[in-house]
Amino acid sequence: MPLVKPPVEARCASAKFQACSPSCDAIVVTNNSDAPVDVNLKFNGPGFSEEDESGFNFLGECDGPTGERRSYSKPDSCNHLLSGKNCIVRINFCPDRSGTSRGRLKVVTTASGKPQATTFDLIADALYSPELQAADEARRRHLGELKKIPHVADVVIDPKDHDIFIDVEVDEDGSLDKVRRAVSPKIEGYEVEVTRYIERSVGL
Repeated sequence: MPLVKPPVEARCASAKFQACSPSCDAIVVTNNSDAPVDVNLKFNGPGFSEEDESGFNFLGECDGPTGERRSYSKPDSCNHLLSGKNCIVRINFCPDRSGTSRGRLKVVTTASGKPQATTFDLIADALYSPELQAADEARRRHLGELKKIPHVADVVIDPKDHDIFIDVEVDEDGSLDKVRRAVSPKIEGYEVEVTRYIERSVGL
């Protein structure tokens, strides 16, 4: 069976608000078996994903039914390894919350129909100003109740000039007015705005 090399814990350098970490530990997967193997990567945890070799990180739309963030199929990715070959799993961290984020990367290698899983712990810190951190904590306290509202796709903090808004993002334009009527105009003193959800991509 293939060997997944250390580290057991992968760490990313700190990332600022609405930015990605400048560097993360990489994990090397080596096929030491005599047969080709299939490799599947599953990311779990806020802000963690596989770094795309084209220089972009795509978040949100490829989450699995259990909340696991799946890897992307690229010709040079760790999808299929011939005997004796290796590949590098490059990790990306783009935080969507303040404080320390912890996650996991599960590497599942399958040879001759027999899967073998190795799990790595992921850890990184998001650097938010005290004002942004306070707003993010308010957002998190109300996230569960807001997401129960039909068509609410996400809730984020949105700093504008000297103000910080709590932005309730809606999955379709036709539901904007319905959601506006359903949410409070203020949450813990922060103005609430309702906007159209846009899939995020971050260029590196």
